Amino acid sequence: MAVRNFRQSDLALVCAIYAASKMDELINETRQYQFLPLVDDQRRYPQLMESDIFIFDDDEVKGYGAMCGSEIRALYVSPEHRAQGVGRRLLEHMLAKSGEGASLYIAKNNHAARRLYQSYGFVITSEFETDYNGVAVAACKMSLQA
Repeated sequence: MAVRNFRQSDLALVCAIYAASKMDELINETRQYQFLPLVDDQRRYPQLMESDIFIFDDDEVKGYGAMCGSEIRALYVSPEHRAQGVGRRLLEHMLAKSGEGASLYIAKNNHAARRLYQSYGFVITSEFETDYNGVAVAACKMSLQA
């Protein structure tokens, strides 16, 4: 199991993993959301492309993570490869690079992600409302506590 740096040739696979995974983080919401492909998202796509992107590649691309400074901006695992340690491995790789002070943002009701991050020592430091594709969603900022 290897984590490596993103190559431009990975973009189609990154977009496919995002497409297969994005709506899962909103599954516990009461509002209805319309999926917006990553390359069409004028907020998330530029943020991703200005980040350091890491690919979990074990003879096939199974997930990716992205960070900018100490902010973890993305962590997505293809549905068929979840619960196999892919997300943990990507998170550990990014934490090793970020040092202390790592932070991230998640949908408040994304319980699976919240449990993962809490198991690494992240705590909710603020709650706020943002939007996905124009529809409001409750969100949290989580920060790593030493």
